[in-house]
Amino acid sequence: MEVNREVHHITTFFKKVGKHLKDNGGRLVVISFHPMEDRLIDEAMRQMCLSSSAFSAEGRNNNNDAVFELMTIDPLRPSREEIKMNRRARSARLRCVRRVT
Repeated sequence: MEVNREVHHITTFFKKVGKHLKDNGGRLVVISFHPMEDRLIDEAMRQMCLSSSAFSAEGRNNNNDAVFELMTIDPLRPSREEIKMNRRARSARLRCVRRVT
């Protein structure tokens, strides 16, 4: 992860992604394959959804209310059948956030 600067790229991505999602319904879906990536993605998505956080201007409306809603409280994981068919899927975690305004 350090060689490819994935932590930096994830952080930078989440700072910019809000303004690129369609208003009222745009969704961001992310699949991670490493626990450290998943933790960063989870924290970034939760920050997007907090109305009192200092998230960037793209994620706030004039009333300082959250513009995003977390659609996956816990990450979605592959089923046992999928893991049997594709062993590499066992570490996958899917998370989703939706723009609500």
